[in-house]
Amino acid sequence: MLWLTLAGCATGEAQTDPDPQETSAPTPPPEPAPAATPEAPTAPGWSAEVTLDNAAFPSPGAPSAVVHAPPGLDPTQPLHVVVFVHGWRGCARQLAYGGDDVTCRDGARPVTGWDLAARFDEAHVDALFVVPQLAFLVQDGSPGRFIEEGRFAAFLDELIAALRDRLGPPADASRVASITLLAHSAGYETALAILSRGGVSSRLRSIVLFDALYRGHGRFADWVLEDPERRLVSLHGATGRTVSQSELLVGRLRRPLGDALSDGAEGSLEALIHEHRVVVARASAPHGDIPARHMAEVLRGLRPGVPTE
Repeated sequence: MLWLTLAGCATGEAQTDPDPQETSAPTPPPEPAPAATPEAPTAPGWSAEVTLDNAAFPSPGAPSAVVHAPPGLDPTQPLHVVVFVHGWRGCARQLAYGGDDVTCRDGARPVTGWDLAARFDEAHVDALFVVPQLAFLVQDGSPGRFIEEGRFAAFLDELIAALRDRLGPPADASRVASITLLAHSAGYETALAILSRGGVSSRLRSIVLFDALYRGHGRFADWVLEDPERRLVSLHGATGRTVSQSELLVGRLRRPLGDALSDGAEGSLEALIHEHRVVVARASAPHGDIPARHMAEVLRGLRPGVPTE
């Protein structure tokens, strides 16, 4: 943006000598207007792919994870990480990127992307978005090596080291201030593995289940009750296992949480999440579309990277 500074100037001079009896000083010209201070330019967003030894699954020809930074992310500040774990037949590239020319594996037939990186940008949160590659394009929701004690922490360490040129020092997971975990469908298995054995329990602040609570309601309830700073969101469809498991979750949490629990309330999902520790609600999209439909408003409600009020 071009900034113009306009300075004031006198518009005329006296045409005759002042009266020698006049004792008042001449009117001074107006002070120059202060120069406008230009705003610092916003850092552009970026996406990167990494291949890691600590990946959940080997995936030759495909990245271990796709990473996206929204415009304005300041790498000198504490790093907040949002991780999306997919369900069956998942492809990290297809999930992260948009358009009709996404190739899940180098040289593969193009597919249409879900464009979750763009949905993440719409949330306007100061965080890094990570999509790990789990079981590659197969009907399998298992967490792979993320079931191993501390493996997810090692994955984060290696991922941040691989992005040293973009994120700067320190190049390990010690700089991660918080982790928000988003799970879709069968991704609940990986979410359970990470919260139980991932080695990141002190930094795992929020879990979001996008029609993913097929099992484990008791473990998720115990997890959120262990620390008053933890947040949990379960969005379910109209029928099926995720509905019954969400009802069991509510039954487990109603007494200990009281008004901090929102169950099926009407109104803005973003506001409900912002105002409650646990939110259980019906999604307003079909199963496969729930992450893209609700990601931005859920993250705006959770506000990763924003100090707690």
